[in-house]
Amino acid sequence: MRASGSIDLPDFTDNGTDKPPSGSLEVELEPTPTRPGSVSGSESSITRNVIVQSEDNELIQHYLNVMSNYTRIRRSRDENLYGLIFSNMALFYAPLYNAIMAWTGLHLSQSRPGWAREAETRHDYAVSLLYADGHISQHFELSIVTIWFLLQFELLAAKGVGAFCQHLDYAADLVEAHRRYRRGEGRAPSLGPVGARVLVWLGSYDARAAYAGSAGRLLQNLEMFCMHYDFIESAFSDTATENGAADLKPCLRFVLELDTVESRISQLHRKGGAVPVAIWSSIQNDLVELRERLECDPATAPAVHAVSDPTRSLGGILSTKRFNWLLLLASLYSVIISYHRMIPPEVACIVPKNFISEGDSAARIIRMALWVHQSRRPSPQNVWSRILFLAGIATSDLVYQDWVVKTLAEAETWGMNFHKTRLLLQHVIETQNREGIRADFLDIMRQTTGLFII
Repeated sequence: MRASGSIDLPDFTDNGTDKPPSGSLEVELEPTPTRPGSVSGSESSITRNVIVQSEDNELIQHYLNVMSNYTRIRRSRDENLYGLIFSNMALFYAPLYNAIMAWTGLHLSQSRPGWAREAETRHDYAVSLLYADGHISQHFELSIVTIWFLLQFELLAAKGVGAFCQHLDYAADLVEAHRRYRRGEGRAPSLGPVGARVLVWLGSYDARAAYAGSAGRLLQNLEMFCMHYDFIESAFSDTATENGAADLKPCLRFVLELDTVESRISQLHRKGGAVPVAIWSSIQNDLVELRERLECDPATAPAVHAVSDPTRSLGGILSTKRFNWLLLLASLYSVIISYHRMIPPEVACIVPKNFISEGDSAARIIRMALWVHQSRRPSPQNVWSRILFLAGIATSDLVYQDWVVKTLAEAETWGMNFHKTRLLLQHVIETQNREGIRADFLDIMRQTTGLFII
């Protein structure tokens, strides 16, 4: 089942009954498995305590032991965000629980193909439950987190972009409805630290999907949302003294700004030659300003000095805070690469010489990624597939190219998206070497791997 492109804006009427219970968790175990069937959309069938089937025990263990490694930016190195989501959210919201089980089953199918069909069925069931939720306005945070895991499934499967973009559109509708109601001073449930973080991550996915056809509605709505309600500040206002919370807020704010610029670059590129040079120049100014802010920040300045000089090496302990800011730096340089590759010739010829080149940006990314690779054990969190892909097609250094290809090849056991990313990278490199031009990776993607979200 695939979601429709939009929804009717929900009614944010607070009946005061829809909050998940807190405290100790009691999970009902059902020894007799039941197959997912049709859903009525009633609140009780969606928000009651989830009945964990006995065959889910293996999935749950795999999720808690393995899939937690897919978490993005963390507060601290030992933070188990996905474990928290499972125990405090998924066990009280059936769409989220089934989305998590579907994603986990799909990952298991990498080594045990028998899980593939069950994972697809579970995924369709999760989508059905989410879209049938008649009280979704009261489940704003739960629905946002559910969409995140539905997108994890689509990303791992790497089978097209349609459903991925549709889920993002659904999230955009939810954000817009939430904003309108808050602006009207209505009572609407606030986002907690988990929901705020996931909402920013969804914005990143909206930016990543822009090249493949996403209209960028979620980021546009998030921009409007932030104008009326600082959801990041609100979500972390009571956790300022907690480990890593103070460092997390500026990271999330910067991610949101950078993703908005990246989405604009992709949207303008799709319009072709009809875009005035002045608009491209304004984006370049935004990138210059973002780069100055980030590179001059005390959290990143030492790393910037190290990666900008090939004779130096990054040293010291790779703390969680340092990792988060390195990831932001790498993301910034990847957006600069996209800018260089997507601007039309009439803009490229007037780019100032002091604007960092795509080759230098790629070299900095790879040096940072190399340090992460040497400092931490391989995991999906520590292999930045999309960032490395852009660095791999932008660098002319054969050693760097080979290292990126090798790193992505070693990560293929984590999902089909890593496999297709590595294949696409090799196709782009071969085309550029053969024809001596800067190749459009989207055209090559259509001709080789088929469209997917990198």
